[in-house]
Amino acid sequence: MCTQAKEAAEVAQTKIKPQPGGLTDHSPRVESLATSDCWEPTAWPIRLDDVTPLEWWRTMPANHLGEGQQRVLGEILDKVSLVKSGQWLSAMRGDAAASIAVVIEAMPVNRITLEVDLIMTALMVCALGGNPGAVLVLAHILHRAPLDHPFAQELSISWLALNFRHARHMQKRPVAVGSKPDGPALENAGPIFHGSMQA
Repeated sequence: MCTQAKEAAEVAQTKIKPQPGGLTDHSPRVESLATSDCWEPTAWPIRLDDVTPLEWWRTMPANHLGEGQQRVLGEILDKVSLVKSGQWLSAMRGDAAASIAVVIEAMPVNRITLEVDLIMTALMVCALGGNPGAVLVLAHILHRAPLDHPFAQELSISWLALNFRHARHMQKRPVAVGSKPDGPALENAGPIFHGSMQA
């Protein structure tokens, strides 16, 4: 599994080119918004009920999704039958490395199709499950995908902010004597929702 994630990261580096003002640019505005404790998107104009669950990845900020939505998405993906590769099946079943690899393989996202909705939903399920790599790739894609509304940057930043809050929470957790404070424990840390996240 580690080698798959490493390979996906290497492919990402070759396919994802930094753009001025983009997420990989690390502009001060994006970093300050993503690392702010109190950052929340503005009053959100789209409700969960206004769109289908396969559209949530491109319409809902991270703080509007919780364990309930993660279950709904998991149930939908469990019902999907694919004629694609085994990597697709792994992605649909929640393998974060496979989800990232499938999304990167589909880049650039020039138009939203059912295939894009499926792979991005699989990636979002991994992000909701606490995988930091999935969160970062989701934020990157949201920042660049041709969405049918003007909120791409807010959506992207909502995922970066959630990822940052999760990482800070993990740093503040007391470490048991004899255990390692870093390493793969973050990947298996559980849900990233703490506090007043809507479900």
